[in-house]
Amino acid sequence: MAVALYALVSTVRQAEKDLSIPDQLRQMREWCARNGYSVAMEYVELGRTATDDRRAAFQQMIAEATMDPPPFEAIIAHSQSRFFRDAIDFGLYERQLNKANVRLLSITQPTASDPAGGMTRRLFSVFDEYQSKENGKHTLRAMNENARQGFFNGSRPPFGFRTVETERPGRRGKKKRIEHDPTEAGSVRRIFDLYLQGNAGQELGHKAIAAYLNARSLNYRGKPWTKTKVYQVLHHTACRGELAFNKTVHKTKKTKPESEWIIASVEPIIDAETFVAARHRSGARPRERAAAGGEFAHAVNRPTRLWCLWCLWCGHDLVDRKGRQVSLLHLQQQAERRRGEVQEQKHSDGQARPGRPRFAGREGIRVQPRAHAPGDAQNALSIRAFEGAAGARVIEARARCGRSGAKQTL
Repeated sequence: MAVALYALVSTVRQAEKDLSIPDQLRQMREWCARNGYSVAMEYVELGRTATDDRRAAFQQMIAEATMDPPPFEAIIAHSQSRFFRDAIDFGLYERQLNKANVRLLSITQPTASDPAGGMTRRLFSVFDEYQSKENGKHTLRAMNENARQGFFNGSRPPFGFRTVETERPGRRGKKKRIEHDPTEAGSVRRIFDLYLQGNAGQELGHKAIAAYLNARSLNYRGKPWTKTKVYQVLHHTACRGELAFNKTVHKTKKTKPESEWIIASVEPIIDAETFVAARHRSGARPRERAAAGGEFAHAVNRPTRLWCLWCLWCGHDLVDRKGRQVSLLHLQQQAERRRGEVQEQKHSDGQARPGRPRFAGREGIRVQPRAHAPGDAQNALSIRAFEGAAGARVIEARARCGRSGAKQTL
C-alpha cells in the first residue's frame, strides 16, 4: 500500500535545531518498512501550528489526497497531534479523507478502522486540543509576569527601540530589555515634528511624511516607508514610555479589554504632551473638522449611509449606553420617534409601515457638543446635529466617549 508521510514542528526554533523532523521521518519510515508500506510522498511542515489549517504542505497533501485517483491510500503521522490539535477540524478533514478512501494512521496511537476506532481517534483529538490550550494558558501567564517585571517578550521591538540582553538568565539564554536605538529614535522624533509642525509651513499627513522620509533615504528597517508605518509610529504608546503587552488575542487579533493589558515602563522617545497632540490631530481629521467653536466631536462621511461620530480629543468612537457606535442617522431616528414625525411608506405587500427617517441632504450638517473639555473624557456629550445651512432642524441626544466608563443614556 502506498502511503504519504506528514511531519510537523510548530515553532521556527524547533525547525532550526533540525532534530524533531528527522526523528519523525526516521520513525515513520521504519514503521512503514515493518508493516510492508511503500512511501510514495513526504510532506514536511516547518514552524506551523496544528491548531488550524493555514499550512501550505498540509493543504497540498489534502488536495492531492482528494484527487481521483489519489496517489496514496493512507497518510502516516507520528501522532494525531501532528495532523490537528482541533477536534472539530480534525473530524471534518478525516471525513473528507474517508470520502476519498484515504486513511489517517498514527504510529504512536494505533486505532482500528471500525466505529470504536473512530471514537478513539476523536477522543485523542479532544485531548490534543485541551493540552494545546493548557500549554498556551501557562505560556501566556509566564509571559505576562515577564512583562510585569519589565522584560521584553517579543522578538522584534517597536520602531525606535532595540533589544539588549540583561544579566538575568531566562528559559533560553538571557532575558532582554529594550532601549532607544539612536538612529531610529531620531526618525521617530522627526516624524512627530513633521506631523505637528509640518514642513516649510505646510501640513503633512501620513502619506506625505512617508514620501518625505523616502526622498531622503530614511528607510524603515531596510524597507521604504508607507503611510501605514507612519501611522503605527504616531500611535504606538512605546514612544511616550508605555509598552503594552497582551493587547490582542493571538488567533483572532481582536483587542482585549484594557484591564488585561500589561503595561511596562520604557524610556520615552517623545514627551506625553507631544504624543497627545499628535493623537488629537489624528482624531480631529482636519478635512472634516467643524468650522468653528472648538468642537470635540464631528461627523465622518462614510461610504455607507451611517455617519459615525468621533471624539476629537482622543479619537475614540462616541457610543450609546450599550456600547454601540453612534451615527447621525441614529440620532435623527431617536429625535423623529420622540416627535412622532416618522412618515409611513408603502411596501410591496401593500401595507403601510413606519419609514426610515433620513437627512434631506448632506450639505451644512455639523455636530456640536455642548461640553467635553480636554482630559474630561468621563463627561457625557450632548450632541446637536444641524441640518441645512440655516439650521432648520436641531436634533439633540446624549452620548459618551467610547474611552470612558460612564453609563450615560442616549
